[in-house]
Amino acid sequence: KLICATEAGSVWDQFVTPVNGSCPNATGNGNIVPFGPTAVLLGINGSTNSPVSVMWEDPIVTNPAKSATEIWEFWNWSVDSHPIHVHLVKFRVLQRFWFSVDQGTVMRGDIVPEDPTEAGWKDTAVAYPNQVLRIAATFDIKGLYVWHCHILEHEDNEMMNPFCVGDKEKAPGCDAVP
Repeated sequence: KLICATEAGSVWDQFVTPVNGSCPNATGNGNIVPFGPTAVLLGINGSTNSPVSVMWEDPIVTNPAKSATEIWEFWNWSVDSHPIHVHLVKFRVLQRFWFSVDQGTVMRGDIVPEDPTEAGWKDTAVAYPNQVLRIAATFDIKGLYVWHCHILEHEDNEMMNPFCVGDKEKAPGCDAVP
């Protein structure tokens, strides 16, 4: 079955009905494309109504200091669940909450009750649709690493981003990428 979606920037914002077996032409500010398989992108500024997609070849924008503990939020704007894996870092799931968009404003929703299976140290946690996954991670090894969706088709289709722990000029491997 063919499903079509409109794309405004990098966020799938509306599903539309196929016409005569194909997706209708683009109208307004977005492109209409056949849905799947398409690139589901990772990025930054997920808490805004204008998340920014980051491609594999883009300059590294995530650069925690060695030994820093950071709180990361994974905002899942897609309709799919994504098991997010952060390489060479153990983390704890702090919280999940719902979000929605109301008249162009991102609204935080209810907190999702804790799941006992998410207690303790993790290297992968699922980001569910229309939810924010908050983790606390300590970056104790300098170097170049990646965080990505652990679904193989997604890893191979732009859902993998590098990050550098420590000084980008001196940390192992970090000078090899823009």
